[in-house]
Amino acid sequence: MKKQKKYMKAGITKAETVRNGRPPWDRLPALMRQANTKNERLKGENMNEMYITTIEKVSQEHHRSPIIIHDGWQWYFAEFNNWEQLQSFLDFAGLEIKLEEEKADSKYGIWRKYSVNKMLDDPHDGGFWKIADLPEGAKRIKGHSNGHIVDCYIFNDGETLHVYRPNPNAKEVYKPLSLDEHIKYMREHGGF
Repeated sequence: MKKQKKYMKAGITKAETVRNGRPPWDRLPALMRQANTKNERLKGENMNEMYITTIEKVSQEHHRSPIIIHDGWQWYFAEFNNWEQLQSFLDFAGLEIKLEEEKADSKYGIWRKYSVNKMLDDPHDGGFWKIADLPEGAKRIKGHSNGHIVDCYIFNDGETLHVYRPNPNAKEVYKPLSLDEHIKYMREHGGF
C-alpha cells in the first residue's frame, strides 16, 4: 500500500500501479528513479543549505543541544555545547555565519537562526575506503561515522563544504575512539 501511494504522488493512478506484476518504472519521474539507484550521485544532488539554530534551554524532544548545525531542513549535521566549540569548527572549516532570525520563547528562551555562507555535501554514501580516495587538500577532523567518532575529512572548495566519512568496514581508515575518549571528545569539542 505504501508503494502505491508513492506512485500516486508521482502522478500515476492506482489502476496503473502494477503492469505485468511490476510497477510502471517508465512512468516515474527521473529524479525518483535516480534517488532509488544505489551509489548513483549526480553533481549537486547531495548538496544542502546549512543553517545554525541556537537555544538557551535545551529540550531532548526539540533541540537537544544549545547549538545545532542543520543539514538541509531536518537533519543535524553537528552539535555544540558552547560558542567556543562552534567557532573552532567554523574557523577550521572556513565557514562564516550571519544572524537571520531571533525569537523569544517562554519555554526555551531566545531561539536564533543563522545562515552559513557555504553549501554542504555530506553524502552518507557508504564512506571512503582509503586516504587516496580523498581530494588533495582535505583536512582531517574528528567526526561521527556509524555511531563512532573517527577521523573524517572536510574540503572547502570555496562554495561547498564537502564531508568525507570512512566506511566502517575499511579497517585501515575506520579507527573509532574508545568509549571514554568518545565521551571526553564530545564534552570538549562537540561533534559532527
